[in-house]
Amino acid sequence: MGGISYKHFTLGIEEEYMVIDPASRELKSHEQKIVQEGEKVIKDKVKAEMHQAVVEVGTDICQDIDEAFMDVATLRKTISAIAEGLGFWVGASGTHPFSHWERQLITDHARYNEIVNELQEAARSNLIFGQMPIFWGCGRAPLRAFSFPARASARRSGLRAGAAFPRPPRPRCSRW
Repeated sequence: MGGISYKHFTLGIEEEYMVIDPASRELKSHEQKIVQEGEKVIKDKVKAEMHQAVVEVGTDICQDIDEAFMDVATLRKTISAIAEGLGFWVGASGTHPFSHWERQLITDHARYNEIVNELQEAARSNLIFGQMPIFWGCGRAPLRAFSFPARASARRSGLRAGAAFPRPPRPRCSRW
């Protein structure tokens, strides 16, 4: 491993957030308003997900963990502020503790319609968020992707289910 230059490695991180009604604490469709407002500020770093009560964000391709940390912190702060301004909360968890998947609206998109048509209940009931895929690359070529389970990613990032985002802790990395 002595001949590897770590300057060529890059990383990117995605996160999925649940959208919550502050009064009932239930999942709530934001009718893509968070995505629409987010696109004005963070461009293509925010995306709609299959369930309308979920928002996905992704960092740029980052040169090191410090850059990724700052990008994730900015995304969390931005999405949280947008959601709050629209009357919602956002949080991360494996799944919502009491909202039922049967009541969740599906985003009207050809890909999602195809998935729901093909997989039916299996697709509609797959109401999870809080995953934290981390994509490692060498230059611009993907090398490996890791996805931490929601409980682990929330623990690593300092998130609590149903809570507004706290400031993420400083990541701790070790060589492998």
